[in-house]
Amino acid sequence: MDTLHFALTEVHEATAASLTQVYFDFIVSGNSLSQLLQLEKAHKTSILYPHRSDKVLEHVIKLFLGVEKSLLNQERTCFYVCAECGNLACGAITATIEIHDTTVIWKDFGWNFGDDEPDVPDDEPVGPFVFDRVGYSQAFTELRSQLLSS
Repeated sequence: MDTLHFALTEVHEATAASLTQVYFDFIVSGNSLSQLLQLEKAHKTSILYPHRSDKVLEHVIKLFLGVEKSLLNQERTCFYVCAECGNLACGAITATIEIHDTTVIWKDFGWNFGDDEPDVPDDEPVGPFVFDRVGYSQAFTELRSQLLSS
């Protein structure tokens, strides 16, 4: 089974404003998900960034825990968004999350541009990742404590 942790990470925007965004990256079995998805030059951040409102962060965590349903096509969940604006239309990385009795599965990672169907690459797919549900829930409980206490 895969394991899940989170690591505080920075992405630097090479724009006139020279932005730096801080976010929590998904660490799957010791590997950065953003690196596995080769997002280094794509200027994407995970949707778990500390400066979001508590209400939004709580909603995002509930999406990953299966407590709330995604509003995206095919019930996909957004993992990474544009570092500058956070808009799906700029290109987001989404995936399907399946919640089972004892496991949680992340699969079918792909690019999503707003309301369009996701573009799931055929070559070298990332995942699926299979997590023990208890450990997965614990990782998000710990993250919630970190995010909502800051």
